[in-house]
Formats: sequence, structure tokens, C-alpha cells
Amino acid sequence: ALPALRALYRNSNHSSSSSSTSSEMNIMPTELRRMAAATVAAGGERQDRESGVSSPAGPRDESGLSMVLCRSAPTLLGSTSQPATVLSAEALMRLRAELPLRFNLCAWCLLFSTDQHGCSLRTLYNRVEGRDGTLLVVLDGQGQIFGAFVSEPWQPSFIGQRAYFGNGETFVYRVDQSEDTAITYGWTRQNHHFVLADVASVSFGSYPAAIYLDSSLEYGSCGASSTFDNERLCGTANFKCIKVEVWGFQH
Repeated sequence: ALPALRALYRNSNHSSSSSSTSSEMNIMPTELRRMAAATVAAGGERQDRESGVSSPAGPRDESGLSMVLCRSAPTLLGSTSQPATVLSAEALMRLRAELPLRFNLCAWCLLFSTDQHGCSLRTLYNRVEGRDGTLLVVLDGQGQIFGAFVSEPWQPSFIGQRAYFGNGETFVYRVDQSEDTAITYGWTRQNHHFVLADVASVSFGSYPAAIYLDSSLEYGSCGASSTFDNERLCGTANFKCIKVEVWGFQH
């Protein structure tokens, strides 16, 4: 049933490709870029005094940079799908504003997609290796969209003891389709269980995991994680993956 659901999703997108926009969304106008760059230069980021974990500087919703960036979706590169991503333009704008400042002006490049690269966690690891900053996007069988941002390179454990990686910039999110926006959940400082990755699965947060995906990227689960103090990100505790994307950032 799962391959049929995926095929239905792909066919519905291809059938509407003639009326959809280009897979590369418009770049931010020059004046907005100038304003945003000035804000970046004046802003910067702070170091969390208690833990030494890098965290964003101040509430992004109140920053001039976020106000500028929310007016424009990022350029999307590398996708052969129509549309280029399961995220709406409005969700893209919101997520862009939630990224650390060093990624705000970047184009987004598709590193991995189950449509283009197959349903393998090992392939996902290979394609994100060494990338500083990645955004996971999951579309489930009920049409819910959610995911996570990881600001440092992935460190999957293939041999020996498993270990969490990530830092205080890590967040999880869900798309509120009634409002057509993304709702994000940041680090609570309750623990440092940001990302745990091995050959069998990948999970974000703990007790329970906010997002868990199996090695075939076909099944997963969502829970209210103490790491991010999130509500459940999808409609049911267990879900089927229709599509998984991972985006990187091109300076």
C-alpha cells in the first residue's frame, strides 16, 4: 500500500506540473537582500553561558531580519519534482526566518529525496555527509508535514556505542495547514538529546523522540519530546512516510 501511496503522490504532482511554478523560486529582491545583510552584520549570535552550546540571538520573530526574510521564499535548487518541495511558499518563508542568521540568505539545495534517491537511510547519510546545516522534511500518509533542522554535520554511529549529536540551534517543526505556516519548537535545555542516528534509525529528541524514522524511511513515530517540549508533530503516534526530503544551504 505504501508504494501505491507514493506513486499517487508523484502522479498528482506531475499531472499539475504544467500549471505549477518553476522548481527554482524567486530570489529575494536586491533591496531586501541589502536590508537583510545589514541586519546580519549588526546582529550576530550569542554563546549560551550555561552550557557552551551555540543558540540563536534573541527571538527571531521580533528581529528586523526575520521581518525582511518572511516576505520572500528561498531559491530552491536541485529538485526534479513539481512542485520542488512539499512545503508551501508560506511555510518556506517561516522556516527561513527561524534558521540561524548565517543561513538566512542562502539558496536551498536538495541533498536527498525519497523520490529522487530511493528509500534508504544509509543513502541519506551519504548525501548529507559533511554538510553544515540541513533541514529534514517529512510528508506522512495523512498529509501532515513536519521535520527538523540540524545546524552541524550529521554524525551517525555505525560501529560501537551510539551517541547523540547536535547543538542548541536544533529545532523541530510542524506545518499548520489551516494557517499555512510552520510552527517551530526549540531546545528546552532539559537534555542534549538532539539527534541520534545509526544504521537502523534516526531520531530527534528523546523521552520519547519528537521524530523517529526507520532505516527504510517508510515508517516512523512522533512523540512529545522533553528535548523540544513539542506537541505531537503529526496526527497519530505512528505514521507512514510518503516523502522525505533533506535540504542544505548554499552560500
